[in-house]
Amino acid sequence: MRTRASLGRVLGLFVPILIGLIGGFGAACSNDFDTSRTLPPRGTLGEELFGVMCDRVGAQSLHEDLTGASFQGVCHRRTDGTFADTVDQTRLPAMVDGQPDIDGTPVPMAKQQQDRAYGVARVETLARHRADLIAALDATFPDIKVPVADLGNPDPTLSCNPPAAGGEGSLHTELSNLLGRFQNLYNDGTIPQSTESMARVVTAFKADPDAQAAWARFDARAGYRPIDIALGATRPVIAYPALRDFANATLALLSADSQPYAANPQLDAGGNRIPVPGAAYPQLTKLMEVAHAELLNATPDPSVPMLTVTTDPQTGRTVLSRARGDLELMQSIFYAQDPAYGGGTSRYIVQRDPRGFVALAGGKVVPPFVDANNDGLPDVNDLGQLTTVDGKPAPAPFFAIGAPDALARDSFSRALSAPGGPLLYGYIDTSHTYTASLVQKLGPLVDPNPADNHETLMGFLAGSRVLFGTRDGAPTSTRTYADGTTVKYDAFHTDTSPLVDLVYATGQILADPTSDDTLAFASTLVQKNPN
Repeated sequence: MRTRASLGRVLGLFVPILIGLIGGFGAACSNDFDTSRTLPPRGTLGEELFGVMCDRVGAQSLHEDLTGASFQGVCHRRTDGTFADTVDQTRLPAMVDGQPDIDGTPVPMAKQQQDRAYGVARVETLARHRADLIAALDATFPDIKVPVADLGNPDPTLSCNPPAAGGEGSLHTELSNLLGRFQNLYNDGTIPQSTESMARVVTAFKADPDAQAAWARFDARAGYRPIDIALGATRPVIAYPALRDFANATLALLSADSQPYAANPQLDAGGNRIPVPGAAYPQLTKLMEVAHAELLNATPDPSVPMLTVTTDPQTGRTVLSRARGDLELMQSIFYAQDPAYGGGTSRYIVQRDPRGFVALAGGKVVPPFVDANNDGLPDVNDLGQLTTVDGKPAPAPFFAIGAPDALARDSFSRALSAPGGPLLYGYIDTSHTYTASLVQKLGPLVDPNPADNHETLMGFLAGSRVLFGTRDGAPTSTRTYADGTTVKYDAFHTDTSPLVDLVYATGQILADPTSDDTLAFASTLVQKNPN
């Protein structure tokens, strides 16, 4: 049985709602009801995007402002058409010492003041960069005409072709339509699953100090690549005229659903479409499974003494302090430089030392760099930055925005020790390396035109099954890793591999005591007597 007090609370809750509904119906029946809406003045797309982003930052930074009134002027123009540059802290609720947090734990006044100052600083920092952000967004999404796809085509595979009537539309309109079509990706769980997967990666990254330290070291390598490559590495890929055809062919081969547009797909008992995996999808999943197990159980290679190179004064031959490792051997071959190799304008990359850091020119540690441990390599700090005698950041190998600059640079943006002086770091001219020559020579071997019949390299890959030896024919071989992970795979048997026999025979020939003299004689013969 309800009490008078409880009935009063119910009426107190519903009466205002009923009054509002009655008033709304009454207004709807009145001829004086104004159905027009005064839209607020709109800014550019960049300004609108900034407002949305700023509101999000403000709501995350100042949780106590439930209406957003304190940062409204920072994110959106005021009635006079201007922005505010500071948070209106008079709109924020007063702080009370010992106010409980969401867990009920009292929060000291000093901590509340610190948190509020941090939140205010975040919003006001965004305000200081407002003009640059809006300009960047407007430059990224200009109000221009762009080619549009024929999404109304009854054949979904032809949707990327321009429509018959008019092939252009407004970028802003098409962007709005694109975001609207994203709704389906929310409904089927694609976007939530993607963001959740990303969150799991970030969470794992947060819990792994080694991963954070590695990221810090990578982040410290600003200027290791020329700026045109660092900023535009994806441009040639996107500009590839057959990129769409290549992507469609690749996805059809590797995807878990190779026929998403099938007119009459197979359906299960519930009426759901049954995906048809691509021909190489099982191999791709097996490759990912093996790669996961290998990376999970990877261990660092044992450290080896630094490789030094000297010249025998008697014979003039190069003498190594130890045998080269596999990676060092490949680097010495593919990074070998000569003006006769390759061709065209020189294009440089930075040379690395055995640790992966930028190598110094001449291979010797000289000021401003430091070698306190006398290992022959310049010292680096915990962030992977080269240390200097005066403690100042070392200049970047190539010009990089935000990185410490050198005293001077040459026409290739390489750092110099002084204006007109020698190079500060070592560089590799990628246009004149053995690799450059090899790539040029391989061009005719991968000619995609079937009429030319020049797909020699693809033919070699097709016959590689014979070269690798006999195979199980099914995933019957097993490998167990140190952490207990077991992977079954379709193994090649190297004891029947002609390719392994060839490599072994080549090694036996190179191990002959006279092989060095034979190779030196052949090199001299080819260089000095090419005819």
